[in-house]
Amino acid sequence: IGGVGGLPIEMQTVELWVADNQLVTAQTLLDSLDIEQPQWQCVQCHEINEGSFELCWQCSSQRSEMHNE
Repeated sequence: IGGVGGLPIEMQTVELWVADNQLVTAQTLLDSLDIEQPQWQCVQCHEINEGSFELCWQCSSQRSEMHNE
């Protein structure tokens, strides 16, 4: 499982490279994404997880929509 073991924060970044002639289009597409998702609480271990996670980071249980924070 990626990320287990506490990777340093500087190793947890994402870069997106695009050609210069596609920069404006790429930025427009990224700006149109609604990436803010509410956190949710795991029904198994009660850990709070980021909205983008489909599995609990603590115990790997499946996300349950009934327990959003």
